[in-house]
Amino acid sequence: NPNKCKPKNLVKCPLCKIKVKSKTFSKLPLLDNTIKTELRVKCVNHDLKCEWNGKLIDLENHQNNECQYELIKCKFCPYESYRKDIDGHVNKFHPQEHTHSIL
Repeated sequence: NPNKCKPKNLVKCPLCKIKVKSKTFSKLPLLDNTIKTELRVKCVNHDLKCEWNGKLIDLENHQNNECQYELIKCKFCPYESYRKDIDGHVNKFHPQEHTHSIL
């Protein structure tokens, strides 16, 4: 019957897709860890052409340190750009501040 009321307190598990009561969901502490370590996600900048995909637990590190499409600020001025373009900005506008170190 299409007019039948649907229960509003059910949520779908992102891993196994089984519907469970939302109260039960919050009572499963291991579920949070399983989602973080097993659920695969795309980068939040996927629409900007970032091709990274990986585990949810690794997403924050990717965004903070690796994603070439993450907006970051120049170390020397208020300019903001994608990580992939920031070196070009520094080389052009701050060549005296930008030094290379040899290991």
